[in-house]
Amino acid sequence: MKNLDLSYDWLNQLLPNGFPYHSSTVVSGAGGTGKPLAAFALLADWLKAGGSVLLLPIQYQNMELVDKSMQEIYGMDLKSYSDQIIYIEFDPEQKHPMQTSKNKFSANLLKVDVWKDLFAKTSHIFKNNDLGTMVYASAINLLLFSPKYQSDLLNYLIDITANDKNKTYLFAVSTSALKSKIKQIENAADNLMFTRMEERKELFFSIKRMKNEVFNPNEVKVPISESQFKRIREIAKETKSGLIPKIKKIV
Repeated sequence: MKNLDLSYDWLNQLLPNGFPYHSSTVVSGAGGTGKPLAAFALLADWLKAGGSVLLLPIQYQNMELVDKSMQEIYGMDLKSYSDQIIYIEFDPEQKHPMQTSKNKFSANLLKVDVWKDLFAKTSHIFKNNDLGTMVYASAINLLLFSPKYQSDLLNYLIDITANDKNKTYLFAVSTSALKSKIKQIENAADNLMFTRMEERKELFFSIKRMKNEVFNPNEVKVPISESQFKRIREIAKETKSGLIPKIKKIV
């Protein structure tokens, strides 16, 4: 594996040699502990280095939170990277992946075949580069609430996390429910990281495990201000979708 140079001091403290790509990483923690906000730092450096991204923020109805968070915290206007990003909006009622605009698809991510179809459909869109494609997905634990698709999807997520080295996977998962299922994905990942948040809205980040890579196991504070948290949480409330009841009803 090769390493991506990192531009944020708090990340460099933890990964002095950079972030290994063509690897899989799980950022884990309880619900509401800012997992995507920390993971976006890796996403930002990936885009700045020219990498391509499949973006799957499963818990949100649209991409506004991602766009605003990247601008607010990391000073990045994702419109400037539109040729490097494909957004995937989760729609449990969509029968087949549908391209809704130049860089946006709507898809039912409960189905393993849909993941495979999306990878096939989007692979030709990106320009070839050394970094390749990062698959960033947040709240993938929500998908596992489906009684119909849970088993097949969990096995697939474990398989790509453990074995697919053609892409770089960055998954943010909540441990607040389905903890034993999430543990299996954590165990399959090359790299395992954690977030926690204190009551005064301070976000902390640490690394538990890296595969064949030097890392600092100490916890660091992610430099996000309380006012930034407040603005992002307001957007999150507006865009978050009540998916669990819908997913549970699918039989």
